[in-house]
Amino acid sequence: MLILSRKFITFKWEYRISYLMMRLHCPVQLCRLYNEHRHRRVLKYISAYLNDSLKELETNDEEEIQNSSEKCIWVFWWQGYKAMPDVVKACINSIKKHANQHKVIIISRSNFKEYIKLDPRIYHKILEGYFSLAHVSDIFRFNLLRHYGGLWMDATLFVNRDLSDQYFNDNFYTSGKYEEKYEFNISDGKWTEFLIGGNKQSKLFSFIDIFFKNYCSVEDNFIDYFLADYVLFYAYKMNIGEFRTYIDENVVNRNQEIFSLLHLFMQDKPFDKNEFSKITNKNDIFKLSYKKKFLGNMKNGGYYKKMIN
Repeated sequence: MLILSRKFITFKWEYRISYLMMRLHCPVQLCRLYNEHRHRRVLKYISAYLNDSLKELETNDEEEIQNSSEKCIWVFWWQGYKAMPDVVKACINSIKKHANQHKVIIISRSNFKEYIKLDPRIYHKILEGYFSLAHVSDIFRFNLLRHYGGLWMDATLFVNRDLSDQYFNDNFYTSGKYEEKYEFNISDGKWTEFLIGGNKQSKLFSFIDIFFKNYCSVEDNFIDYFLADYVLFYAYKMNIGEFRTYIDENVVNRNQEIFSLLHLFMQDKPFDKNEFSKITNKNDIFKLSYKKKFLGNMKNGGYYKKMIN
């Protein structure tokens, strides 16, 4: 694994300070000011990659293909199904159960080369551990959506009911808008890259895939944990692939309560059937986590236990 350069260490510490300020519930305005500074610095660093990728996109003759009947669901877990934590298995099982006849493909170390189309230099960096698995999933996500279309779902998404045609028939889908009062993530809650999908060869997915090709061919580290969201922010500002149009015209009914169950996990509350029904009636999909800090002490037979059984 490569050692971080000094410039990346600085960005990493800025990210950590921002996260700590949020966790300590520092004044909202102070957090916003700090995050605006952080976001500007990241965007400035990647600006050449963004602009060059947009120029490359403009010479791209790919045409967007509406293939709703063929759209599958993409999920990523590097170690494969057998190595998944219980909560991840529960999420994967819920995705398969409610896929509404759409094929579910789990991308792992053993099969990714069957689907992913990358520069050999990037393959090398991935296999040598230059990028974290979270960032490998970012690279894979937009490569898959560009070449195949479909719906990307993070492995920690729990599906509550059958996925409607909305997720597959529309030219584009992402969840939002959720509350982001600290502006920790530059998305400001307008989109989520952990639940995103659309047509094969869309301008948006092609642009982001081109960006990662250009960035990862040169850089050995991701400058920010949420690098993909900075690229989406640029795409939003430039309205690449009508991305801004979609976001601004669809401000409701996109799983806005997607983090509600995770908040219950963190509170470690005993399971309440009425509360559970009230929350799950609002959303099709919920974002969970396998990380212990989000699971409480799990002694109450609470929501965590309910989800994995």
